[in-house]
Amino acid sequence: MRCDRGSAQRWSVAGAVLAALVTVAAAAAQVEKIRTVQPGVALTDAHAAYAGEPTAERVRIAIRARAGALLREEMVVRIRPGKAGNHEPRRVALELGELRVVTVDGTLLATNIRNETACYAAEFDGEVTTAVLDRLLPPLPVPQLALAGASDPSAGGAGTAEVSDGWTPYTPHIVWERGTIDEVKRSDVVVLTGRSEPAPDGSGLSGTVAVAIDVHTGRLRRLEAKLADGDLELTMEFDPIATEPAPVWSISETGRTRLKQLSELRARPGDLVPGRPVPEIGLIDLDWKPWEIRSVLGREGAAKVDWLALVLVTDAGAEDGAAAKSAVEPLLLRPQQSGQGAMVVVFIAGGAGADTRAKVRAAAERWGPGMLWTASREKTLDRFAPGAGAALVIISADRTLRCIVALDGRGADSARIAEEVQACLSPGAVSLPAPLGEAPPR
Repeated sequence: MRCDRGSAQRWSVAGAVLAALVTVAAAAAQVEKIRTVQPGVALTDAHAAYAGEPTAERVRIAIRARAGALLREEMVVRIRPGKAGNHEPRRVALELGELRVVTVDGTLLATNIRNETACYAAEFDGEVTTAVLDRLLPPLPVPQLALAGASDPSAGGAGTAEVSDGWTPYTPHIVWERGTIDEVKRSDVVVLTGRSEPAPDGSGLSGTVAVAIDVHTGRLRRLEAKLADGDLELTMEFDPIATEPAPVWSISETGRTRLKQLSELRARPGDLVPGRPVPEIGLIDLDWKPWEIRSVLGREGAAKVDWLALVLVTDAGAEDGAAAKSAVEPLLLRPQQSGQGAMVVVFIAGGAGADTRAKVRAAAERWGPGMLWTASREKTLDRFAPGAGAALVIISADRTLRCIVALDGRGADSARIAEEVQACLSPGAVSLPAPLGEAPPR
């Protein structure tokens, strides 16, 4: 068939039009994959998930201010639903840093894992709820508990905006406006979007909120809130972990003194505290020769450094010690920011015995040839952080203790550890928003 230039141009135009129509049709089909879901339906599934079976989740929390300051926290939330037929109340167990909290028979008990001599106890009536926790503890974001206690999470009915109260101290009153499932990109989650409004007492902030709920389990996956015209952003990520047997749900008060205020429940301090000079603490190198702090710091120091980091670690605290080591290493490469530093890992081998050499050799394979060790935690780790499995100690050039960074339970928190070390080395750094456990902005 003969085809002149005009025909070719007409076919070209027709082809372009056809391609455009196909693209539009594909885009329309893609739009149709966004399925609308009533927020109340998703909230009812979430309520059933947290009120029906025991749950345990590790929650990673980030709070960012417009100025760029960032606060990261991690906590574990365990909920054991009550059984109305057996008159068994709901129970909650929380892990937040060194703090452990459990509720049992109308009593909230709290301990610090590094203080075996004290506890905090407070009584409450009825079921444990977020309102109970807010009254007895500094405010904490525990939306799982709010869902577990929501008697009618879908109140409002079809066609109206559902409401959730008490999810976080920053968003005490949320009005949900829309629910969607993207069946192409994320068919495993339903995303609810809505707005945060201050509570009647004036607490909380205005802004937007979005939460992702697993369509299969009904449990929370992620929450994001942009509040106060963008001045504050809150992000929460929820990862299911194994539920634990009875020991997690009990705290023995034997040998403990009940404190009147939770703020008094601190780690038992060692005799070496920031501002005091650090003496030699009996460290040994891998040639079985004594190693002294003054070999690095002070007038006798072979190397001129501005600070020394000691990563004190036991077998039990190996993962936490590794996070601290990873946090400090980049700072050693940037002396213009933090001054010239040095770092040494100190392995606490425990009591002296026939297997000490084997333990030290095994530890050296992990920590490297520059590792130091000691047989006595009483003369080393317990002087800085009694009862801890690991601790990071920063010593200034004049051999005074600059700071102690707690490490227990922070094996996945090297970024936050690095921020704390940087703050220790740079006292004039920008302060972070109020950490969890302190009153939120109003």
